[in-house]
Amino acid sequence: MAQLIGASESSVKRWCDTGRIPSKLTPGGHRRIEVATLLGFVKSSKYELHQPELLGIKNASIDHSDAELTQNIIFDALTCGNLDEAFMHTSLAFVGGKSLPSLLDEVITPVFARIGDEWECGELHVYQERIACRNLSQLLLRLRDLITINPQGPMAIGGALSGDPYELPSLMVELMLLDAGWKANFLGANLPVQSILSAVDNLQPELIWLSVSSINDPLDAFAANMADIWEKAHGTPIVVGGRALTSELRKNIRASIFCDNMQQMFDCLATLNTSARRLMIEPKDN
Repeated sequence: MAQLIGASESSVKRWCDTGRIPSKLTPGGHRRIEVATLLGFVKSSKYELHQPELLGIKNASIDHSDAELTQNIIFDALTCGNLDEAFMHTSLAFVGGKSLPSLLDEVITPVFARIGDEWECGELHVYQERIACRNLSQLLLRLRDLITINPQGPMAIGGALSGDPYELPSLMVELMLLDAGWKANFLGANLPVQSILSAVDNLQPELIWLSVSSINDPLDAFAANMADIWEKAHGTPIVVGGRALTSELRKNIRASIFCDNMQQMFDCLATLNTSARRLMIEPKDN
């Protein structure tokens, strides 16, 4: 780690011993630091990675600001079942300065879309598509280790309604909200509307998000479910986005914000955060 970040070994040992860098002692008395812990430290500190090749992955020294190049490397790793390599390159892009909304919009979302496109065209076998999607979900969960969670942040909940089995879009939203200081909870995909209504009652969120990637119900039935959520929200902001969010659908459902990508949602969070923190001090009537 000292070589990677350009610090002295004594400094790294001291940071481990004081708890600034979480580590475990081996039976031989050495301090063992997880790679995700190392990258999380770099993300939250003034240090940079000087010799990424020491991490032991292929092409570690590429320019991760090149979104297309990073996409190709992560796509190849995911479809080959190499989750560790995909995670490392995603992390290096994030730690290297790419904001999380940019990373999600410019790298992760295109990789997800390419997996689906190549499966539909027959260029990927079904098993490759399943492995890649599962690994992509795991990659997003691993990225949490690079984020400093704010346990006192305003509560946000979200997911996808019945008939929509896609988890990845909501996992991305949850990750971005956590990085922005929210206490975000992904409730799941394919959720009955009554379950979401119960969550609003029980958890009292300051933000609700709904991912709309697939709709099986008739438009009027889906709109009725959204109206029920809107009524239950009692003015709590509702953010809706997803590839199935057509212009016709937007006209028939109520939402505070319609988002086409993560950057749009992120741009709204500053205002929502201010409102949420005020509401946490002065709870709204229910």
